[in-house]
Amino acid sequence: MSRLSRSVFLVFLFVILFSSVVAAEDQPYIIDADTITYDYDLQELTASGNVFFRIPGLEVESDDIIVYIVNNEIRATGDVKLRTEEESIKGEELFFNYNIGEGQILAAESEIDSLNFTGGRIAIVSEMDHAIEVEEAVLTPCIQPDPHYRLEADTIKIYPGDRAVAEDVSFYWGNNRIFTLGSYVLHYEKDEETGEERLSRPVPTYQIGYDTVEGLYLELEYNYELFDRTSGGFYFTNTQRGLQLFSATNHFSLVENLDLNTNYSREEIDEPDDDELEYEEIFESILTYKPVDFFEIETGLLYHDEEDEISERYFAGWNHQLTEDFTISGKQSRELEYIIDARDEADIAKPLELTFDYNPSPFRFKYDYTFDFMSDEYRQEYLLRNRLDGIDISFYQDYRNGELDRQSYQISGRNYMNWRMRYRSGYSLEYLPYLDISKSLPHGFNLAAGMGRLNEKGRETGHIEIKPGWAGSVEITDGWTVEARGDYNWYYYINRPEQRSYANMTTGIGLRFEQETESGYLVAGGLRQERVWASGDPYLERDEKAEKESYWPEINFRIPTESPQSSVSIEFSGKYERDKSEWDRINIGLTRRLDCYSYGIEAELSNDRPAISFSFDLDL
Repeated sequence: MSRLSRSVFLVFLFVILFSSVVAAEDQPYIIDADTITYDYDLQELTASGNVFFRIPGLEVESDDIIVYIVNNEIRATGDVKLRTEEESIKGEELFFNYNIGEGQILAAESEIDSLNFTGGRIAIVSEMDHAIEVEEAVLTPCIQPDPHYRLEADTIKIYPGDRAVAEDVSFYWGNNRIFTLGSYVLHYEKDEETGEERLSRPVPTYQIGYDTVEGLYLELEYNYELFDRTSGGFYFTNTQRGLQLFSATNHFSLVENLDLNTNYSREEIDEPDDDELEYEEIFESILTYKPVDFFEIETGLLYHDEEDEISERYFAGWNHQLTEDFTISGKQSRELEYIIDARDEADIAKPLELTFDYNPSPFRFKYDYTFDFMSDEYRQEYLLRNRLDGIDISFYQDYRNGELDRQSYQISGRNYMNWRMRYRSGYSLEYLPYLDISKSLPHGFNLAAGMGRLNEKGRETGHIEIKPGWAGSVEITDGWTVEARGDYNWYYYINRPEQRSYANMTTGIGLRFEQETESGYLVAGGLRQERVWASGDPYLERDEKAEKESYWPEINFRIPTESPQSSVSIEFSGKYERDKSEWDRINIGLTRRLDCYSYGIEAELSNDRPAISFSFDLDL
């Protein structure tokens, strides 16, 4: 047996087939430690004290590591830290095969997308479609050693970039179990600020409160996956004043190549000054059969009820992808439209739809043909698009019973400036034709212009428009910023002496500040003003902008408390409409934030319905 000092790196080069972390090619592994010994007879390498083991895409730090060279395996013990390009996992013992990229880490913990995982065992797998499997898992976004709430599951499987599936799940608040579910799915969602994909909230309910006008409100989402054949979710919210929404989806794999998908949603809007309830209800069910690759047959129904105006659609169809760029499809339907309780008097249609779609990007040609067996009417639609050296070309025609009903032609480019020439007829706003251009200029300036002929709901005119604008901000001192913008729109109507021109201008100016101390105290806020001027009368509705002047004051105070990432906040915001000499709304709130949830009270003083609300929000 031979002994090597820490000053020497022991580098072994060999072929590694490492499927989940590195590619199959000549790869080195590097090991460094206080003490390294090598047993030639057993083909084992033993490293002790501050051990560092690395192969491309994976690093391990631990107290001790044994490398079993014949089996391409390592065993790490002590304070184990494993890092890949995507994850970092801690534990007490690691077994890992660097040939196939699979292993397990015991008594493990990890932070994945701001959610803290712990588990009796975390398995790293490569042959399955999930990369990490956590057994006896505990999941929480809280940072305290004893989290405020947590999700416990027998198993959590993480499919990177797609979802995490928890099985036999219980939700705990403190030491109290609130509810138990057979399955719960966390989907990856894109963060609006950073653009990064992160796992969604780890609990079904994440906002609940009480409003003196609306009563109890909450936001609830539950996703599930059962028996590798069934998946779906439910969503409910009534957190927006006057709005209530419920939706449910389900995917069921009946047998191989045969799937059933159902979708249901109901949205209600209760306007304060309207005695009638606005609502929309949709139910859809589709059965899909895929006998061979690139070919599928489907049948189903669609039910749509919008304020007692009902439509039903029963259909059967097929879709065949002949090549990667060419698809043909067909569908036969039976459609009914009627008022509620008058189904016997329904208008009936039996359309046959055929589609040819040839799309070798950037070129596309699409042809749609529809024939109604009830009315003997038919429709043909042609769409052609192409891109040539930075120039986009599109061509669309819509024929009904052989006569041209709608048409649209457009050519545009983005080289020196953005420009577009278009001709469109048969729509509520027609361009006969029209050219518009736009250009971003230095120092926050921009310029747009247009010229041509427009027809808006029968009002036709020659039209010229010029639209200069500017926006910018400057930090006048540390934490203080002035923002300003201005947009001027001028319209000229050719051959309209009674309404020759019209102009409007929007200006805005604001002051924002933010001051934070090292101890976490913060004061922030600002005042923003916006005003709209108008001159003349617009001939077209598209050009009109109503005169108004509004102010938005805002100020927030944050006071840190003893617990990590916790604080008390006082918030004030409002909107004052000077042209009406009245406040549109005033909001005053008091919020207590902890590391993973918050609660508060808010007074909303508005012209419609003043209210006081109490909220509880899991900050996920």
